Amino acid sequence: MARTGWWTIPGPSGFVSEVVQTTIEKTVCLLYLPEHIPEGLAEAVDSQLANRLDASTVLVDANGSGNMDPGEALLRLKLGVATPESTDYIGELLRSKAFVGRAYWLEGLDEHSWPHWRSFLDEYVRRLPHASMDCGYFIVALTPASLDPGFAALDAANGDPHAATHLVDIARIGTHIYSRVVLPEDMLFYASQRLVDIGWTPRTHLERSIVVAIVAAVAGCDPLTCDAMLATGSANVVCAPTETLRSLRISLGWDQGAEISWASGSRTWRSDGRQLIHAAFGDARGSVDELVWRGQVAVLMPLLEVSRRQYAEKYMSQMSPEEVAGRHNGDLTAAIEFGDIIDILGRRRLGDAEYRHLWDLRRLRNDVAHARPVSFQRIEECLEAEG
Repeated sequence: MARTGWWTIPGPSGFVSEVVQTTIEKTVCLLYLPEHIPEGLAEAVDSQLANRLDASTVLVDANGSGNMDPGEALLRLKLGVATPESTDYIGELLRSKAFVGRAYWLEGLDEHSWPHWRSFLDEYVRRLPHASMDCGYFIVALTPASLDPGFAALDAANGDPHAATHLVDIARIGTHIYSRVVLPEDMLFYASQRLVDIGWTPRTHLERSIVVAIVAAVAGCDPLTCDAMLATGSANVVCAPTETLRSLRISLGWDQGAEISWASGSRTWRSDGRQLIHAAFGDARGSVDELVWRGQVAVLMPLLEVSRRQYAEKYMSQMSPEEVAGRHNGDLTAAIEFGDIIDILGRRRLGDAEYRHLWDLRRLRNDVAHARPVSFQRIEECLEAEG
């Protein structure tokens, strides 16, 4: 799966479907996109729109038309009209069979070009016959470079499109905001697929599970972070990703004084409403260690609990009621800890190797239970023996 595969997983794919539906229903769809949006959105929209319109989407670079009127630029550069009939460019577009029924993806908008294109689009939808489908469709990819006031409003509204009241849809112009798109399980799926794509073949199921869980926890909603962590090819580096994140932060242009905002891509919201600050900002998000631990605990605690129960059953018959008395009541299998077995049976009755291994399991479980991330080498040494 190339990085464009991001738009095929459930949350992002649903966003694409909503964009396509809005475009068909409204005619013009304004997309508010933060910086560092994952690659492939235009292609993903085109793939779905082509099935609806039976025509591929036309890419329009807003800065490729010089000082031409947007309507004239479409006629000359996209429809091949050498000499427009008049200066009524919108009228000529709507009479053109080559224009009607196709979608146009508009990108590259900045503070100079966007006001002209916005005026064109406002006039364009005003000229459309009421409820007519005989028209061309526009998807407008707006980034912070456009200086559209919507970006400041969205940051002030914590990326909540419902709170940004000035972005309310109007007749034949709809809006979509790339926020609250990613489902909690999306990054687990994406990380699992990318692991295969880059050719990283984990030696064990334990390695695969740990790597995917940590990458998903640290990456949050950002596939670039996922790709950067997996590119290291090392489970030990994935468990200690500080340098990887520092390099990523530099490549994204976030210096030490960079502001954390939705528009910059450093703050986002998951579909369940949870706010995520990009892990490259380290302490601003809480702690990279905490994120690593979140990934580890999801995998390790079930495995350690299975081991604990197995050892409890194995040694319960060797511990007398008097030895266990006072420590636990009720179901002893559910209650006896690694430490109980170590304390009651000791090195002599357990043997040196078993005694040391139980101590390793006890320490590992204690660290994981108390939110302390551990190295992959230690995880592997401790749990591979458990099968």
